[in-house]
Amino acid sequence: MWFYMMSQAGMGVFLKLHVMEGSLTRRAVVKAHSLVGKTFPVFGWMMAVFGLIAMNGFCFGEHVTQCAAHGILGSGFVVYAVLLLILMKVGTGWLARRKVSQELIDSSTILVLGIVNTFTEVSGIHALGTNWSGGVG
Repeated sequence: MWFYMMSQAGMGVFLKLHVMEGSLTRRAVVKAHSLVGKTFPVFGWMMAVFGLIAMNGFCFGEHVTQCAAHGILGSGFVVYAVLLLILMKVGTGWLARRKVSQELIDSSTILVLGIVNTFTEVSGIHALGTNWSGGVG
């Protein structure tokens, strides 16, 4: 994450100094700076989640898949909330131009979350064909 932040800062300084105006290199740096800036929330969230997992020492051994499934589902709901907020604040025109309802976006997002969660919990405690146990082992 340190390299990620430093590269973003370096590209920002390069662009702020107006070095190589109009060049192909500058256009590439503009695109890279934009991409890195837009992906910051995703990588920041991943680092926070993985940091908490590593700090607390869980999600190892036979519980990796169940832990991953719950992490993916929880993160999916965070993404869902952000998507919903963006669509409600600034996406009404976008939805109207595409003749798509907010409910379609909501339902599709929850459908994808359910499908992902179903297939990430196939092994471990929730293995197909075995009795479910609420216990940890």
